[in-house]
Amino acid sequence: MYNHKFLSIFYIHHLPEES
Repeated sequence: MYNHKFLSIFYIHHLPEES
């Protein structure tokens, strides 16, 4: 399973880029 910390950072870093 993936780490929640890594997913959180990856998700947040991909949110503003798509916005």
